[in-house]
Amino acid sequence: MAVLKKHRKIFIGIAAILLLVGAAIAWFFLWNTEVYRAIPNSAVVVIEVNNWKTFSDKLSTTYTGMAFQKTDAGKRLRNELDGMGALIASDQSLVQALYAGSTVASLHLTTAEDYDYLFTARFENINDNTLLNRVQTAAGVQQIKVRIFKNQKLLDVAMSDGRNITFAALKGVLVFSYTSFLTESAVSSLATGESIGNQKSFKRIYKASSHRAGIRCYVNYSRISVLLPAIVKEAVIPLFGSLEKTGDWAAYTVNFTNDAVHLSGNDKSDSPSAPPVALHTFLRFIPANTSVAEMSAIDSFQLNPDDMATSFFHGWAGGFQAFLTLEPLTDNIKEQNICLVGVKDKSKAQSALLKMVTTEGSSTSPVDTFMGANIYTLKAGNLLNRIFGNSFSVLGQVFFTVNDSLAVFANNKDVMKLALENIHAGNTLIALQKEDSLQRDLSRIWYVNLHRSANLLQSLLRNPSTTQEFLSQFSSILVSTKKGKDGMESAITLTVGKANAEKQNTAWKTSTGSFIDSEPQLVQDDGNNPSEIIVQDTAGAIFLLSAAGEIKFKKEIGVPLISAVYRVDYFHNGSTQYLFNTAQQVFLLDAQGTDVASYPLRLSRPATAGMNLLRNTKVPKVRYFVPCENGAVYGYELSGRPLAGWSPNSIAGDIITPVNAFSSNGKDYVAVNTTAGRLVLCDAKGNKQWSTEGVTDSLATLQLILLKNDFVFLSVRGNELTKVEKNGKADTVSLLEPATAFAAQTLSDTSYTYVYASGGALRSYDGADVFIHAAAANGASITRLFFAQPWIVAADDSSGKVMVFDAALKLLRQFEIGHAANATVADLFDKGEPVVISITAEGQVICIR
Repeated sequence: MAVLKKHRKIFIGIAAILLLVGAAIAWFFLWNTEVYRAIPNSAVVVIEVNNWKTFSDKLSTTYTGMAFQKTDAGKRLRNELDGMGALIASDQSLVQALYAGSTVASLHLTTAEDYDYLFTARFENINDNTLLNRVQTAAGVQQIKVRIFKNQKLLDVAMSDGRNITFAALKGVLVFSYTSFLTESAVSSLATGESIGNQKSFKRIYKASSHRAGIRCYVNYSRISVLLPAIVKEAVIPLFGSLEKTGDWAAYTVNFTNDAVHLSGNDKSDSPSAPPVALHTFLRFIPANTSVAEMSAIDSFQLNPDDMATSFFHGWAGGFQAFLTLEPLTDNIKEQNICLVGVKDKSKAQSALLKMVTTEGSSTSPVDTFMGANIYTLKAGNLLNRIFGNSFSVLGQVFFTVNDSLAVFANNKDVMKLALENIHAGNTLIALQKEDSLQRDLSRIWYVNLHRSANLLQSLLRNPSTTQEFLSQFSSILVSTKKGKDGMESAITLTVGKANAEKQNTAWKTSTGSFIDSEPQLVQDDGNNPSEIIVQDTAGAIFLLSAAGEIKFKKEIGVPLISAVYRVDYFHNGSTQYLFNTAQQVFLLDAQGTDVASYPLRLSRPATAGMNLLRNTKVPKVRYFVPCENGAVYGYELSGRPLAGWSPNSIAGDIITPVNAFSSNGKDYVAVNTTAGRLVLCDAKGNKQWSTEGVTDSLATLQLILLKNDFVFLSVRGNELTKVEKNGKADTVSLLEPATAFAAQTLSDTSYTYVYASGGALRSYDGADVFIHAAAANGASITRLFFAQPWIVAADDSSGKVMVFDAALKLLRQFEIGHAANATVADLFDKGEPVVISITAEGQVICIR
């Protein structure tokens, strides 16, 4: 493992990134003296946001913001603040104050390897009794204990989810935390004045940055060591020891976009001895296969001629220095380390370095030549570590060569040759000149190619680490610094990058070798098997794909697939077969795509819609029903035999969508909906139970809700919602606006919910038509709405937007795919993470995360 040594300012970048992962999804608001006087001196990070609602929307609509929200710390912070919001939900003025701009959060260590947040908020006209009254009526509260701490009343609230939260209200400040002693510490801080609000260093850095809009992150580098055990592995903690010497507080403004996370700010660290230079012009010397690079401005006056070590570099070294770790990374990362030093005079450089070789008693004869340059060996190569300083790279006995522009030192001769080849061919990081932060004169650049640094990050970060998972979403980290009037000005950018955006957003992409214009669908089963995907090309071939995008089989059927594909066990031995129908036939395929038994089965009449499968635990035989011409519905056993006793009597009206075959309270039913708006319920033998006239349009808007001993059909036309009960009684409810999309689902044995879209708005109701939630769909015009447990999915076919909401209609993810009509949402990776399965313009199947 390489050794972290000098140039502590470089670590400001990585520390800020790691800490933001631990704290940066916040809700926090405008400066208030009393609020900050309630934050103990133990705070390592403080987060402040002008308006949480605006910021939350931005996080939910940018790729990088959504990546932040998937980290452990991000989820914890959201849950804790939302938990508080739920407790005071009965008082909308308190809820508004919590979210609208008066709350800040600070991060504190709670154990050797864990941390938690302390929330401090400016709440006018709130006292202990007001708080108690609001909290004790909240849902999910199991017990409240009132106790006195330093003459201040504390409320310890035990929640039904097992968590505990402690509140205090003092001097117009509400403090709360899910770690009790943090609330106690806040009370003590207000009472004693020992808080960050009274620290001169914090007030100074705050004053310089509080005018900035958006999210602001304040990092206390003097206390950084207390947080490191929660982020990095114990063995590498000493490598970050110099961070505490960086200074006191640093301030960063954070901005999220689809392509990058940008941080800009300043700290009070010592300024570099070299003046800022146009370092970006030297990027043409950094090979493109660089994993980690640290580049600094240097000049001759930095090198003391009276120092024997530096005297060998005096007079010729200038412009820049760079320590690099190159790819491919091996277990011995040291072999990949090289050092570049700018050369002002090649002749002087070669003469001085050969003099150093002579001094240490090595041979001055070249050991090799490459591209016209002589290669020499130097035993005391580690001297370079002391002279120039480095972060992740370390040199020992090295090989070196000199050309007109630079001296190259490397632990491995072949690695050095590869670097020289890349530089000569122009395969360098010159493309980084496009970065805005590199257009300024700088003193230092620190760069990490995250695609090439997995081994390095894994060796540093705790495992498992959502920090590493978060960083894996990006292509690079770029940190640049320069001397400013108030200290060091830093810019930190994590870039997704256009060249890597598709790779970062795409879990997999599979080419079938033919054009596909159908919507991908998930294989239907009883919910106990891994997800699989079915697509069909325009020539009639169907493809079965695994959750990982592997093509499991291809089957030429020559005609369009018109039904869902059901997973069944035909042989009752635990094997898997796939059942579906076309207009003329029913197919049953095995796991290799081969026809099973006597299938395919030719239908008596052409099917007008897809089949529906009936599984009943009390009747082990699987049955299926196919709607056909003239309103006839045919029933079959899984063997392909016609269903005994089933009467395929004609039902008035054409059937163009699947029937509903289901079991309720031990009885089997088949419900048929016609284009004439007639809904017919039949028993297991096809005998009509009841029929309603003119209440529905088509099954596309008809939703079946199954309860424990009951069922109901829901259908939407315009601004009317029709409910058809188990006995056939129909009732109509008026919606506020005409619905452009509708979806419903069962919540429990006795309850259900439904959601409808009207233009760019969503509204949800319970089964008693009581309003629950509403949400805006970010300007989209929703044309499709469906439940994909545990999410509500809305799609705008015209704009290509696919949005995923939770049960409270909070936007969780947004996908911009350009072809929403051919997309579905699933949880293929069993992590509670929604992904979109879609078809690209080229007909490829793509899984987007």
